[in-house]
Amino acid sequence: NNHLDEMKKKGVQLVITVDNGITSVNEAQYAKEIGIDLVITDHHHALDRVPEAVAVINPQVSPKYDFKGLAGVGVAFKLINALLAKSKFTNEKKNQIFNYFLPIVAIGTVADIVPLVGENRVIVKRGLEIINKNPELMPKSLMGFLSALNLKENVDTYHIGFVIGPRINAGGRIESPYDSLRILLCETADQIQYIEKIENINTERRRLQDKAFRIAEKRVDPDQAFLYVCDEEFHEGIVGIVSGRITEKYNKPSAVFKIDIEKGHAVASLRGPGYFSVIDMISTAAPYLLRFGGHKGAGGLTVGLDHLDHVIQIFQDYCQREITSDQLEKVTQVDTVLLDHEWNDEELRDIALLAPFGEGNQEPLFMFEHIKVARVEAIGKKSNHLKIYGQFGEKTVVIMMWGKGEEVGLIPQKISIVGKVKPDSYNGGYFIDGVDWIKED
Repeated sequence: NNHLDEMKKKGVQLVITVDNGITSVNEAQYAKEIGIDLVITDHHHALDRVPEAVAVINPQVSPKYDFKGLAGVGVAFKLINALLAKSKFTNEKKNQIFNYFLPIVAIGTVADIVPLVGENRVIVKRGLEIINKNPELMPKSLMGFLSALNLKENVDTYHIGFVIGPRINAGGRIESPYDSLRILLCETADQIQYIEKIENINTERRRLQDKAFRIAEKRVDPDQAFLYVCDEEFHEGIVGIVSGRITEKYNKPSAVFKIDIEKGHAVASLRGPGYFSVIDMISTAAPYLLRFGGHKGAGGLTVGLDHLDHVIQIFQDYCQREITSDQLEKVTQVDTVLLDHEWNDEELRDIALLAPFGEGNQEPLFMFEHIKVARVEAIGKKSNHLKIYGQFGEKTVVIMMWGKGEEVGLIPQKISIVGKVKPDSYNGGYFIDGVDWIKED
């Protein structure tokens, strides 16, 4: 409530939340008591009681709104659209404002890892079209940011997820979200100093998360149904990333707790595999939690240290009860076999029509059979990647196997490859982005 008090002193009469607020029942009540109007825009699941506010915009609590997959930024964009519809702007001006914000909404949608289906697919597809084909329509600050990252054409969901998103998130994770915000508010020389700062923060973020992940790997017990690690030294801003990496590696729900002895509580981020609902599990421990929220794939909570062990045991029991052995088995789902006569520009070009790719709309995974291996190289600064030159029917193909450099001497003369088709931006044509290889007799 301290933040609300500060805003009240400054004469603030209206607060609009973005991507939060749906579980802030007490804070909403306090805002009402001190005379601040509150509009909540959020996409997370509510508690048993929805906060009292002037308006609550959230597809999870709107029974008449069918699409529940909007990201927090998408819900905020809905409010912008509603305000535009009520405005007296000309249609031309409305379209200008709509297109101005759309690339930012697209970036936020991908970075929030929501399913790229339905409305989200349209948002991201159209947002990327503006970024790549009509950049003059988007904020100049965003143009400057992308230029500084050397992203001047063919920006796709990969660049958002692994280049743009992590840098925008780094400010709020490690120091202040205002560091990231200033990148999107400033232009030219003013912007450069903030981009340089966020690069340094992002480098520190990677260092902290790698260190924390090494600690977590040593402490988690992979035989348990629910994986967790607690530490006083963890930075609160990276616990979600570490939890995600644990879940990805072991295919089990996980939590990373930042212990704060002085405050007497622990703050945790939780992640779950596709078959699991994190928010359903968290809700079973609600009476013992100070705060919590989230959705199917991820969540967060604050718990007093006196209840920490009990909450962990509740989660452990829940996972042992709910998770089956079949769910734990990691299966690589191949979409189809791609035959050698289909390896041509006309056929492969059509794959791009399925984009944008991401959560809920993954790139097609193909099986490439009967590849004769001509040459194998370990590449990269640490020789940690594989580059395989092979014969696929009458075509010569290049296969990249990331992180498998240690297998350089193990590749036989004839293999099948499970992988994705990627355009080769350097040499033209396409290459196979290999996930795994199988020896053929």
